[in-house]
Amino acid sequence: MQRRHPPIRSRRRWLLSGAAVLLVAGLLTAISSSPAMAGPVNAVTGTATAARVPIGVAAAVVPANAGRADVANAAPTGCPRNYFCFWNQAGYTGRMGKLQDCGLQDLATWSWQYQVVSAYYNLDSGSVEFRYGPSYGLFRVGTASRGLPDAGAYAGWATHVYRYCYQ
Repeated sequence: MQRRHPPIRSRRRWLLSGAAVLLVAGLLTAISSSPAMAGPVNAVTGTATAARVPIGVAAAVVPANAGRADVANAAPTGCPRNYFCFWNQAGYTGRMGKLQDCGLQDLATWSWQYQVVSAYYNLDSGSVEFRYGPSYGLFRVGTASRGLPDAGAYAGWATHVYRYCYQ
């Protein structure tokens, strides 16, 4: 006699029910720890900073300045026109470095290897790619997306930059 398995519909229903329970639990955790509920406020921008969400919890995070073009495109204080700037802390804070040359540059020349956490592109054309080694791209800022307030998983990994100059 063959062993009988539960019908596919039943297994699918149990799987979807379990996923829904995990999603609701994750959202409740994220909402209770969301910046709007209890997060600290960034003294520079006046916006709530993102709270850390535990691994395995599904959550959607919307920046406090979502939809505000004036905030998203505003150059951070201290980054001069015609340079791309980078900082050793998130949110364009901490020690700042700035460069403007085209092509590959080694950040070790200025003791900046393994320190870049945020970056801003304040030039009229082109882009710059932050790299691990001379060829492995980590993240990029440019005229299409000027600022990166937090490099996330790649924070502190950059050893080189490559500026693409378009004339």
